[in-house]
Amino acid sequence: MVLRSRKQNSTKCNYLSVDGTTLRDNPSILTGWASHFESVFKNNNDDRYNNEFFESVSSKIAELRSSYNPAGGNWRQFSCTPHEVDLICRKLNKAADINGVVYEHLIHGDRNLYEHLSNLFNNILRFNIIPSQWRHSVIIPIFKGGNKPKSDANSYRGISLTPTSCKIFEKILEPRIFNKTKLPDFPNRQQVAYQRGLSSIHASFNLQETIYHHLERSNKLHVAFLDSTKAFDSVWHNGLLLKLHEIDLDASLWSVVDNMYTNMTSCVRLNGDYSRNFTLQRGVRQGGVLSAKFYLLYINSLLNYISESRYGARVLNVSMGCPTQADDIAVASPTLYGLQNLLNICERYSS
Repeated sequence: MVLRSRKQNSTKCNYLSVDGTTLRDNPSILTGWASHFESVFKNNNDDRYNNEFFESVSSKIAELRSSYNPAGGNWRQFSCTPHEVDLICRKLNKAADINGVVYEHLIHGDRNLYEHLSNLFNNILRFNIIPSQWRHSVIIPIFKGGNKPKSDANSYRGISLTPTSCKIFEKILEPRIFNKTKLPDFPNRQQVAYQRGLSSIHASFNLQETIYHHLERSNKLHVAFLDSTKAFDSVWHNGLLLKLHEIDLDASLWSVVDNMYTNMTSCVRLNGDYSRNFTLQRGVRQGGVLSAKFYLLYINSLLNYISESRYGARVLNVSMGCPTQADDIAVASPTLYGLQNLLNICERYSS
């Protein structure tokens, strides 16, 4: 087997500003990145949050953990085959993982490799034991672009690298968790992100047609544009687990996801060097296979609340009150009173 070295993208940063402190040498910059991302993924005690709801959800999750018995669950109905693993391996991208494993290692593997991987995945489903290496990721800071200052840590998003075996397992889980038969209305129809055949153009088109519909009838339309700060990075793990429970996810799958999101750690790689490890108390990993769908699930109830309210804009009998691209939401109402009520719905959901 021939190992191919691939050129890694590195973040060129001559100096970095973190919390008002300017860092100039590479070790200090690396330490600064670790401190920055540690704070991003740290649960904060904000007075604006509903502490009673927080305690209620935390208590519910603790109750589920104690009541679920994944070893006695229906794990066999979710088991995978070597053929399924083979098909997934052939669709992997070319990027090397944190261990240097590239897709050629797997795409040229024989049936023995796929049998070993399927046995590993099935035993994870059966016994709910996640390899500790899967809980660790390496974050690569990627500049967001535009006119943002390159020296500001907030101008970068952290892309997480995980082992390839973990990515394959997540691809195994995805259709089992988000079963189209059980979830025919997920995600909300006004959400266009991370779905085949849809893009931000469709969200823009939906809003444009809603505007034209009201203007042609000499009606007003009031729109407010919302964007979540660090949306993926601020997902509350217990909140996500509650959402998965509410869609009636099988105990064996729920427990595996819970295990995957327990004791997560990461570090930052910069110019070939690695920072100290730190804990990820919240957030879904950007670049993870399941992360996008998890985020859509996390905010799906909000879009449902807006769609079902009487305040959102409509085109004939179709609700068009919140055209959405991932975390970018345009709330629209024919009245200012209605718009304020939609914003109130968003505020209550976020707290």
